Amino acid sequence: MKVAINFKKYIIEDGNKELEISFNNTGIFQDNILKFIDESKAMNIISVNLFEIIVERKSDISTFMSFKKHQKTKFIMNATFGNLELDIYTNELIVNKESLFIVYNVLEDFNSYKTYELHVTFTPIK
Repeated sequence: MKVAINFKKYIIEDGNKELEISFNNTGIFQDNILKFIDESKAMNIISVNLFEIIVERKSDISTFMSFKKHQKTKFIMNATFGNLELDIYTNELIVNKESLFIVYNVLEDFNSYKTYELHVTFTPIK
């Protein structure tokens, strides 16, 4: 089914939430997979189920993120200049019929992490 997508990603530092990425677009939601092109012309694929969300972005710099509530998973980036793999810890994961809400930490080293909040809504277009 064709859907209208509202995508927002926030970074949270010292209790302050700052909008990092925001766009509206259209995409396809079928068999629990949401596909859309973002503002930089990259293909995004979000696989949705109740216990895990997988977010893939395919472009010159491709990324793969897996989210499982209260678990450590991986962020993987592949680019021509090299690859990067970081741990992710998912604090909150809420899946509804037409939306996703994820709060997660990207662990940069043993003592340092950044916190992000991701909101994605996908409403059927009639």
